[in-house]
Amino acid sequence: MDHLLQHYEQDLADTLESIRQSIQAVSTTNDSEKKIEEVKKAEDNLGEAEQIIQQIEYSAISTNQIGKLRGRISEFEEQVKSLRKQLQSAEQNFQRNRLLGDAILNSNPLNEEVHQRVSDDTRRMERSSAVLRSTVSQAQDLTVQMEDTMVELDRQRHVMLLSSERLDTINDKLKTASGIISGMTRRVMTNKLIMGVIALVLAGSIALIIYLKFGPSNKEAPNEPPQTPEGG
Repeated sequence: MDHLLQHYEQDLADTLESIRQSIQAVSTTNDSEKKIEEVKKAEDNLGEAEQIIQQIEYSAISTNQIGKLRGRISEFEEQVKSLRKQLQSAEQNFQRNRLLGDAILNSNPLNEEVHQRVSDDTRRMERSSAVLRSTVSQAQDLTVQMEDTMVELDRQRHVMLLSSERLDTINDKLKTASGIISGMTRRVMTNKLIMGVIALVLAGSIALIIYLKFGPSNKEAPNEPPQTPEGG
């Protein structure tokens, strides 16, 4: 991010220096066409400078460094505003001097063509200025929308993180409950097995008792007839 910021700042510094040179040219040159050309160049560079500042701001927002860089961004914006005022002042002086020159030109019919050319250039410059102002306004609106979008995305990210944490907690509780249920199931099966063994032992014991009591060995032997003494 620091390397990218340095790149943007260098581009911005070069652009602002070009704007200063254009303003100086508008204030000092006597060539009307050169003045118009420098005004147009300065306005284009002002638009480019504002775009560079917006790129710096977008980068700061995307890397969560907007708080750290807000002061520098505001300083860049103030420099652009100051240069724009200087350009407007130089342009107004140019327009005033041109009107005075037009009055002189109008007094000479031979200079009507030059006057028409200057008027056409002026209209083109005004149209370009209007388009530039509209573009700047749209860019500012887009910046506000992007900031709102970034805030909303950050809020949704926090919500998703909280939901993930809740799901992890529920999953851990389900695993614990599953372990408890498995242990209870094993104990129930063990108890059933013990009960079955006990039942078998009791049934065998009862069967043995009945056999010992009523079995064939306990039946009375049949009565034998008394024996008669021999030789009597």
